[in-house]
Amino acid sequence: MQHSKLQLQHRQDAPAYNIGGVYTIDEKKLNALSDEDYLDLRKQGMIPLIYAHLSSLQQLRRISEMQYNADKAAEASA
Repeated sequence: MQHSKLQLQHRQDAPAYNIGGVYTIDEKKLNALSDEDYLDLRKQGMIPLIYAHLSSLQQLRRISEMQYNADKAAEASA
């Protein structure tokens, strides 16, 4: 795992939101693991958790879109 700072920006005309304190799996390093290390993670039951984590990161785009829409609605009602 690596400590990351994520930045979400749905569109160019939207503000960027910085999210700190996020831990992520480095997919390149995961793919570079030796067979022995990968099998060790599998035996520990970590592989499903790792892939669930990687999949959940894809939801950040949706969250960014939701924030963008909320900001636009707030601007329109102000």
